[in-house]
Amino acid sequence: MGILTLAVAVALLPASLMANERVSVVNNSPQIGLKDALAAAAVAFDSEDVDAYEMCFKESRRKDMRRRAAVLFASEQCSMELIESHTVEMDEETAEAAVRYKIGNSRCSSEVVSMVRLIKEDGRWVIDKEVKISAGPRSCGPVASASAAPAKGWDPFNPDKTKIPSGLHHLVGDIGIQPGMGCADGKCGVRRCENGRCGL
Repeated sequence: MGILTLAVAVALLPASLMANERVSVVNNSPQIGLKDALAAAAVAFDSEDVDAYEMCFKESRRKDMRRRAAVLFASEQCSMELIESHTVEMDEETAEAAVRYKIGNSRCSSEVVSMVRLIKEDGRWVIDKEVKISAGPRSCGPVASASAAPAKGWDPFNPDKTKIPSGLHHLVGDIGIQPGMGCADGKCGVRRCENGRCGL
C-alpha cells in the first residue's frame, strides 16, 4: 500500500475512532420484556383469550383473574388497547410502570391511566397489581337499534293515517299511535293524553 493510499484511508476514518472513543450499547431488553408483558395482557383481554389473560398475572392471582375474565367475556363483547407505557422503576425482580389504555365493551369505552406493579416469576414479568389513577369520561354510542327509533318525521300526536291500520283511525286525535314499536298487553305504541298529560 502506498503512502498516499494509506493517508486517504486514515482520513476517511470516523473522528470517534481517531479519538480512541468507544461506542457503548445500552441493554434495554429488561424494559422491552416489561413492555411486552403489558402489551400481552392487553392483547389477551382484547381477543377474549382467558388462558392467555390469566397467564399475564402472578400465580396467586390467576384463578381469580380467570374467573373474572370468563364472566366478563361471556357477558359482553370486550376490548382493550394499550396506548402507552412508561417504566417508572425497575430492578431484577420487581418493576412499576405507568400505563394508559382504552377499555370498553360493545356500548362504551374510556381511557384509563394506572400504575401497574409487575414481578418476575419463572424468569418472566407478570402483573402483581394495578392501581388506577384516573379514568376518562365514558364514550358511548346509541344503545337502541335503528329499527326501534321513531320513523323520520313521525308525530305521535298527529300521525299519518296511511301508517295506521284503518280500524284504529277513530283513535287519532287524543291518542298518538306509533307503528313499529311493538305490542305489550294489548297496547301497541299507544300514548293516551288527557289535559296535557300523556302516558301509556
